[in-house]
Amino acid sequence: DTWILNLKPLIADPRKEVPTWEKIRNVGAAPSPRTGMSGVVYRHSAIVFGGVADDDDGQVKLKSTFFNDLYSFDLERKRWYELTLKAEKERKPKGGRQKRVQSASANQGASLVKPQIIAPRGSSPE
Repeated sequence: DTWILNLKPLIADPRKEVPTWEKIRNVGAAPSPRTGMSGVVYRHSAIVFGGVADDDDGQVKLKSTFFNDLYSFDLERKRWYELTLKAEKERKPKGGRQKRVQSASANQGASLVKPQIIAPRGSSPE
């Protein structure tokens, strides 16, 4: 299951309103159940990477599966997509000259796009 914590009520009046949980039907290529993934919101997508799933056999042993995959959740369409990483093709310089690559400014900070928290296939808020 995927849950979205709607934080909009806190913006309206934090003293009277409380956030609300909304259960979203998994549409598309949703990640398998897991915990401990990393995530970020970029534009209209929540991007999640990795995580771990623990399988308890009821005895002493615990089997952990660590994930090395990447998923995107479209916040407008409410749909999951599995992302694949591709290596950047190496470009050969023209005329024997190499162009200098400029990195993005380190001063660019993160900003809140939507007042929501995404909990993909996590535990129910109840």
